[in-house]
Amino acid sequence: HCQARHVGDRLYVWCGERELRFGMQWTVEYSLGEHDPFLTQRTFYRNPTARAHPWMSWSNAAVPARADTEFHFPNGPVLRHGATLETIDWASDGPRRVGDLKRMAGFFWLEPDVCAFGAFTPSLGHGLYHIADPAVTPGIKLWSYGVGPHEIWGRAASPSGESYVEIQGGPLRDQSIKEVLHPGQERFHVEFWLPSSRPLDIHALKLPQPGLLSPSEIPWFDWP
Repeated sequence: HCQARHVGDRLYVWCGERELRFGMQWTVEYSLGEHDPFLTQRTFYRNPTARAHPWMSWSNAAVPARADTEFHFPNGPVLRHGATLETIDWASDGPRRVGDLKRMAGFFWLEPDVCAFGAFTPSLGHGLYHIADPAVTPGIKLWSYGVGPHEIWGRAASPSGESYVEIQGGPLRDQSIKEVLHPGQERFHVEFWLPSSRPLDIHALKLPQPGLLSPSEIPWFDWP
């Protein structure tokens, strides 16, 4: 289900449903102000049932993967999912670009030094960045098929036939973690996506402060 609404100089689009397994509800809101150089995303959840249920949430953006696609991610300890599960130091052991990865791998940031990240491809002249308040939205993930034998899976899942990199944010630090939403409980978190035609310094990015509708005005949707 979806709705759209124009309020002042800001356009809102909402989509969501009441999910089939537990009967909980979610709504994702995208909004764009007339002069905003970023897209604002809010994700809302509520449990209208009489029982507590587990939940998790990750926002996943796919960007084109070329060998020169650069990873602009925070320093700090990172959980790496590859042939083995290990913790690495991103500054000394993390890949700098897609061409550095010879197999598919996922990375979760445990203690990032900044809650901003992104990917930029010099050969294409564009990239995408993400920033959020770490007190509410601390999750940071990177996934790449690399340039080795696993790259075929990225191509198979892409409409263009070109592989891609996934950059993800969310309110939890690791996709092995779930939390519980109690009966009648509601929560939401905010994320910002910044497209760019030049590489950005993630440590210099400032958290936007747009004026948004009250959460009480957000629509909830029923069964799909």
